Amino acid sequence: MQASLPAVVRAVAILTAGTLALAPSSCATTNAPAATSAPAVEIAVAPEDTAAPEDTAAPEDTAAEPARPKTVFLVNQPFKDNPQLVLRRVTKLPSSTKLDFVFTNKGNSTVTIHVGPIGDVDAFFVELLDGRRIELQGSEGIAILPQRDRIEPGGKRQFSLTFAPLPAGVTRFHVFEGEAAKSGPSGETRLWFFRDVKLR
Repeated sequence: MQASLPAVVRAVAILTAGTLALAPSSCATTNAPAATSAPAVEIAVAPEDTAAPEDTAAPEDTAAEPARPKTVFLVNQPFKDNPQLVLRRVTKLPSSTKLDFVFTNKGNSTVTIHVGPIGDVDAFFVELLDGRRIELQGSEGIAILPQRDRIEPGGKRQFSLTFAPLPAGVTRFHVFEGEAAKSGPSGETRLWFFRDVKLR
C-alpha cells in the first residue's frame, strides 16, 4: 500500500496538469468541479447584501410636514346697519388672520358689492382696542374695485378677507372698510364695519 502511494500522487498531478491544459479549449465546460466552486464564493458574500433593508427604511425618516395649527372662532355677527352682511367666522393662523363673510340679498332688486384694493383709502383694516391697525393682505370670492359683483334678489355670496396675524392674546377688535367707515356716523355710511368683534 505504501509503495503504490507515490504512483497515485503522480497520477493526480498528471490529471491536474491535463485539466489545466484543457482549460483554454472549448471543452472547458467539462471541468464541473472548478465551475461549482464559484457559486460557493458568491453565497458566502450574499449575507453582506443584507444591508439593503436599511436603505428601504430611509423614506420613513422623511416625516411629512406637520399641519399648521389654526384656531377657528364662530362669530356670526351681522353688520349693524345692514344685517344682509354677516361676519361668520375668524380663523387665526400662524401667518395670517382670515375673516369669512356672507352677503345675502334679501331685497327685491339686484345689488352690487365689492371691496377696495390693498392700499386704497377704502380698503378694509382691523383695528385693535389699543389703536394699532392690521392692514389687508388679500381677498377672495368678491370683486375688487373697479369691478363689482351683482347679487340677484335671494342670491348669496361668501367671501373672505385676509390680514396679518393677530398679536398673541388679542380676543377683541374692530373691522372697518376704510377710515371713513370708522369715523362716519352709524346709519349714514354705505361702508361696512364691525365694532367689538369678540373671539370666544
